[in-house]
Amino acid sequence: MPVAAGATAGAVVILFVISATPAPWPAALACGALAASLIGSLIERQARARRELVRTAAGNLPPDAAAAAFHAAGHGEIPADPAVREAALKIARHQLSLTPPKSIALTIFPLFGATAVMIASTNAPGWVLVVFALPAALALICTGVLTWQAFSRANRLRERIRLLST
Repeated sequence: MPVAAGATAGAVVILFVISATPAPWPAALACGALAASLIGSLIERQARARRELVRTAAGNLPPDAAAAAFHAAGHGEIPADPAVREAALKIARHQLSLTPPKSIALTIFPLFGATAVMIASTNAPGWVLVVFALPAALALICTGVLTWQAFSRANRLRERIRLLST
């Protein structure tokens, strides 16, 4: 999974740099390699953290029960087995502790302003505008994801913890 995601991100960056900028192809390849390694390593780190969380929360549970606990922490049926339910509760509590606070939503306003100013005030060639607008758009997407996590995901995890606790 990390290799496929990294390769996809690298290919998208290479195509973007070749089509939207006057940069030579070695620069496009370098940008693609950087993006591929960054995305791949981030996804691998996330997967490793998820495996470690399940391993520590599940303890001596068999692999299928540990997988059921991870699934039950987010959605689905409440497990009847108390050990699986306890592991799911630990996983859900840990995931809730990692969700960003609701104040993260306030960062979206400066990002919108920065993006608008950047797009409206530049007299640079079009490819320069695209190169600057892409990171701003990615920042807006990331802030949107963090906002979703702070509001929707946190509430869903609190409800799931309540259901798993009873």
